[in-house]
Amino acid sequence: MEIVNSKSAVLSNYEVEKYLEGTPCRYQNPEVIQNFLTILPQKGFKFTKAEKLQLVNLRPVTPVEIQLIVEDSEERITEDQIDELISLIKEHLPDGSNDIYPNGT
Repeated sequence: MEIVNSKSAVLSNYEVEKYLEGTPCRYQNPEVIQNFLTILPQKGFKFTKAEKLQLVNLRPVTPVEIQLIVEDSEERITEDQIDELISLIKEHLPDGSNDIYPNGT
């Protein structure tokens, strides 16, 4: 495999922003994210940085979505913990269905 232009695969800030506008993370702000990430270890969850990023960006609300994000989820978290995580996500990461955090602020 030959790389013709190594920078051609880099996304611009504009492209990233346009993509994120179509995802649940557009309703979040730094305060909301920090609060959520602070609560996870308090509740006994230990996730990698990549898993935390995906939880915040994708805002999963089904057990299947959680299992796809968390590597070796069958060994690391129980079904009850998955349900608790979904509750935490619904409680702490806005989805745009209410106006508490309009435009992510």
